[in-house]
Amino acid sequence: MSTLLDSLGSVVSPVIGRIAAQLGETEATLTRGIQSSVASILGGIVNKTEDPAAMDRIFELVQTRDVSAGLEADVQKMATGSASVAPRTARAALLLAELFGPRSYALGQLIAQTADFKKPTSASWLLDFSAALILAFLGKKVRDDGMRLGGFSNLLVAERAGVLAAVPIELRSFIGPMPTPRVDPDIRVRGIVVPTPGAIEPARPSAVNRIVWPVIGVTAVALTWFYATRGPVPIKPIVSLDTAVAQAAGEVADAVTGFVKRVLPGGITLRIPVSGIESKLIAFIEDNSRPVNDTTWFDFDRLKFASGSATILPESKEQLDNIVAVLKAYPSVNVKVGGYTDDVGGEDANLRLSQRRADAVMQALASSGIAANRLRAEGYGEKHPVGANSTEQGRARNRRIALRVTKK
Repeated sequence: MSTLLDSLGSVVSPVIGRIAAQLGETEATLTRGIQSSVASILGGIVNKTEDPAAMDRIFELVQTRDVSAGLEADVQKMATGSASVAPRTARAALLLAELFGPRSYALGQLIAQTADFKKPTSASWLLDFSAALILAFLGKKVRDDGMRLGGFSNLLVAERAGVLAAVPIELRSFIGPMPTPRVDPDIRVRGIVVPTPGAIEPARPSAVNRIVWPVIGVTAVALTWFYATRGPVPIKPIVSLDTAVAQAAGEVADAVTGFVKRVLPGGITLRIPVSGIESKLIAFIEDNSRPVNDTTWFDFDRLKFASGSATILPESKEQLDNIVAVLKAYPSVNVKVGGYTDDVGGEDANLRLSQRRADAVMQALASSGIAANRLRAEGYGEKHPVGANSTEQGRARNRRIALRVTKK
């Protein structure tokens, strides 16, 4: 029996080439992008099954139709939109808002980076297309099977494990907590059983006891003599229960907050965000199928400057140290630092500020032991915006420092 992901793949497969051509992407990268976006959106939906209010809203979106043709015709229609006009129906917009809120844009940008798109705008188009596709597909299934809300929820619960496993690790923090292993209530903990006071009976001497205890006494004497004559025995460190609990708690906290531990070549262990620049950079470096190009940039997400200056603030140190550790672990890798600003102020002043900031980051890396010939820096000013300069949120996204691998 086909899974939801398999069925969605079959529906979208005939239009892969058409979408790739209109977006200017290769079919291989587009396929990766569709797989990531569909899995993420479907993962976000199945993770809402324990929220009755959210499921009511999602089921209402699924039941409402935007177009009247069959599913295949609907998908063909959605796939014919131009690259500049996303197939974003009102329902698709509401679904993305329900699942990801203001993080939809960041999810799209991360999909673009993990799929290695040439154009970051391709991911926004694809995310909208995937949301519309999933709503059309689920709507048809609900109608064909005569499902009510309960049946729809049961369908999603049955698919939950497979869907969440298909979400790329870099994107999992967007869809909410991953499922915890189920503990069967019938499983008994096998350990030390402490009887109640009423269950304790006085020991009764027996013939066995009269034989066994003398043997144990002789054995104890022999063992004492053996260990006394063989010299000191190295003592292995014992991990206390408190330490073990603290370690387990730390791992659970990392999973909840979206952090992961990565062991780099050379044995250095980093604790880094799953969706942070460090994780993306390592993934790109280690993936031999992703060649160096001029368009794959990774934005710093914990790098701060004093307002209007190139002074790096102290809270940026952790991320800069992590990037230094990554570059030391992969000594053949060269990088370029790019500086960007919003459009507030004069264009020339913004270009100079972006160059100074890029230079400051490059110098910080060099001062921590990265050879200068592995580093380059360039300021682009207000060019290449990733957000709308008409809003504060968009301007904040445009004020950024990014990193590009120039040699693996």
